[in-house]
This record gives sequence, C-alpha cells and structure tokens, in this order.
Amino acid sequence: MRHDLIRHHLIAIALVVAAGACTSSHPAATTVKPITARAVPAAVDVQLDLVDTSRAAVDPIGERNAPTRALPTMLRIPASAKPVPLIVFAHGYDGDPTKFTELFQHWVDAGFAVLAPRFPVTYTGAARGPLSRSGDVTEQPADLTFALDALLHSRWKGRIDRDRIGAAGLSLGGATIWSYVANTCCRDPRIKAAIIMDGIRLDHPKGKAIENPMPLLVYHADRDYALPFASARTAYDSAKPPKYFVTIFGALHAEPYENTPAAADAMVETTSTRFWRAYLLGDDAARHEIVTAATIPGISTAESESG
Repeated sequence: MRHDLIRHHLIAIALVVAAGACTSSHPAATTVKPITARAVPAAVDVQLDLVDTSRAAVDPIGERNAPTRALPTMLRIPASAKPVPLIVFAHGYDGDPTKFTELFQHWVDAGFAVLAPRFPVTYTGAARGPLSRSGDVTEQPADLTFALDALLHSRWKGRIDRDRIGAAGLSLGGATIWSYVANTCCRDPRIKAAIIMDGIRLDHPKGKAIENPMPLLVYHADRDYALPFASARTAYDSAKPPKYFVTIFGALHAEPYENTPAAADAMVETTSTRFWRAYLLGDDAARHEIVTAATIPGISTAESESG
C-alpha cells in the first residue's frame, strides 16, 4: 500500500508536465567556469560542473542512464565583503534552474546566494519519456547534499555563511525538499529554513518522516490540478511551527515561481525574501511582515503558527 501511494503521487506529478504545466558527502569532481556575463555587475554568476561518482543515474528507458550523476549547478553570489546566506534550490519534474532566474535574482539582490543543481533524470525533456522517471526523486535529496558539499569545498566556500543556509523547491522539487529537511533518509542538518512551492510530501523507501526541525513556508495554488491543495494542507497541518501557509488564488501550478509572468509573482518574491530574512538573518521585523505581505485581495491569503 505504501509503495502504491508513492507511485500514485509520482504519476500525478509527472502528468502535470505531460499536460504542459511545470516545468552523505562525497568528494566532488568539480570545475568552475564563468558563464555569460549578466547585466547586474554586483553579483557573481558561475556554473559548477559537478559529478557525483558514487551513484548512478538510472533512467527507466535508458536514455539518461549513466554510471555517475552529472549535476550542472547554477551558483549566484551577491557582491559582499562578508560571507552571505545561501539558498539551495530543487527544480521540478521536466524542469531546470534556468526557469527560475527572476526569482533567484530577487533573492540575490536581497543578499542571498543561490545554489541550484540540474537533476540528471528529471530535467527538461523528462516528460517525453515514461512517468516512472519521476521516481528519481528518491535520489535527489542526496544530489542537493552533494552539491552543497562541493560548494563548501570549492574556491567559493569563503563567500558562503555556512551557518545560514535555507532550502526551497517546486513540485517534485518540493517533494525533494520535504525529504531533504524532514526525513531520516536524507535530513541535512545544515538547513535552517525551508520553502515548499506547490509540492507534495512523499514517503521515502530508505527512511521515515520526522518533524521539520526548522521554520517552514508552504505556498500552494488553490486550483493546482497536479498536486492536490488538500495534500499540501495535510502536510502543513502536521508540520512543526513556526510555519506559514500561503494560498494562491487562481494559479494552476508553477506560474507564480517560474519566469513566466503571473499575478502572484511579486507576492512570492517579497514574502519568500522576508521569510529568508526572518529565519536566516534573525530579522524580527521581517518575521512579522510575512503574513501581511502574503495577504493580497484577489491574489493570495496567508496564515501562520508560531513556535
């Protein structure tokens, strides 16, 4: 029954993309190279070509099979004389970090670095294959840990405040984050705050769910036809405070988070940044502003529970 439920939810996630909706540490084989210069000179924008040689990429149709897990990773760091907080980000099924550059830039402009790997099986084009490709979600929390380990051993390590690290993810990436922060399989104790964007909480075959030991912000569209709104509420209700739940009106799934313009874009940018400021920087004023900023007539409403 447990595995049937996991399979049911994974199929639901993959069906979204088919319909066009959404988009332990090991030594890293790492090279760092500049990528296209951006219009904003105040930030460093690099590509980390990471490869985890300890695990394979297993594709149900063999197209993306590999003996290692290649994790090309986007890194954006704001210009700062001091180490800055970091957000580790997980993209969705059939997704890619490049779909979130506007949201990332908003975080970078607010003083947060962003680390976003591209997963080896579920990235763009996955929906052209079978729905079972989404099963690689069980490996993706370890991909995040590997990418974070690699960064903190790279030439950029001095630019990161390793005591102030958060994690966020959309859709299947949201399921990845749930395991990454609140499951015995994959819990990374370096994560101090987490955001779930229209995601779902799944069982993991190698662990069991635990209470989230950090503040949590959950966004979910009330008309999400991929991952049920009710399941997000259930996961939120069982979570440990401090926690926040933002209902987005009329949105379908990924629109408020990806680069495609949506009515809730500014709300997500503002409230997510205030959440990071509150729980990674200890900004008490920002903490008190989250619910107000997420309560916009016709756009969204929010609630919270303090710890």
